[in-house]
Amino acid sequence: MENKKMSTGLKVIIVAGICLLSVYIAYSFTINKEDNAYINSLYKYKQKVDAINKTVVNTLNNIDSLDTNDEKNINDIKQKLSASLSDIQNVLTNVNKIKAPVRYENQFNLYVKGIESNKNFINQITLILNNSKSNDVGNAVETANKYIDESKKYYEASKLKKVYIEIPAPMYSIPDKISKYAFKVLSEYQSKSLLLEQCTSYFDNMDNLLSEFKGVKTSLNSNYLNLVNNETSFDEVYIAIEKKLIEINGLQDIYNNISVPASLANNHKMFDNILKSYTNYCMDFKNTVTKFEENFSQDNSSEIKKLFESLEKNYDSTDKSFNDYINNYDGNKAFYTDITNL
Repeated sequence: MENKKMSTGLKVIIVAGICLLSVYIAYSFTINKEDNAYINSLYKYKQKVDAINKTVVNTLNNIDSLDTNDEKNINDIKQKLSASLSDIQNVLTNVNKIKAPVRYENQFNLYVKGIESNKNFINQITLILNNSKSNDVGNAVETANKYIDESKKYYEASKLKKVYIEIPAPMYSIPDKISKYAFKVLSEYQSKSLLLEQCTSYFDNMDNLLSEFKGVKTSLNSNYLNLVNNETSFDEVYIAIEKKLIEINGLQDIYNNISVPASLANNHKMFDNILKSYTNYCMDFKNTVTKFEENFSQDNSSEIKKLFESLEKNYDSTDKSFNDYINNYDGNKAFYTDITNL
């Protein structure tokens, strides 16, 4: 009877053990299945992030030696970075849709933070590239380094079996490389800005000078005609000529004191020739008037007339040279006041 009771008790224990084992096996199977599904999901996005980081490295590998005037290459790099930024944002959006098992919630949060910092790094590098002329490049580069360090820390803390995103070694040198590029752009931009400021100041001064010269530069031939018609006196003509010479001398002084950018020196010299040409015209006109006065009572009007006609041709030649100069000047002004041309 006792043996029968023991046999029954043993059976109960065995059955209970089998049930518990079955529950444990079922639980373990469920857990393992859940773990595998979760890990595989993370691994899929780990591969995507790895590919994105590799693309970023390849895109920016030679940024420090890039010609700052190579707009085609620069725009291509910007487009690739924009695409990488969009790709990692899509990864982040999809990762956030994953329902992490309770036991992995902390690991998952660190994994997400790693990708967020990774995205922030790419975004920061893009901002630096798009704002290379900023004086705040140094601080922007420090922020980029902070993001990549954060990303590394979170990735290491969220490591789970095959799920481990490792920042590519060349990626750590990107902030330094893009810093060199940005400072090169900034230096060139500052040089161009200084030249633009010099050119703008030059053209402002020349605009005023040319405007005054246009008012001073007139033909003196009407004075001769008035003398012939007895509508003025020789003294009045001399006074008019002296006034012109004083005015032109004042303009010459202004011209001599204008600061000239080296690239505009030759063009500037052309106007000096025009000033001297008009000065010579005025002096020659004065001398011819003197000759006219000295021989006024003699019958040599034909000879005098030819002298004044010759002077008028000289004036016309000076006037043409000035108009040609203005056309050239306007072209230079349009070119040298556009910073993209400097």
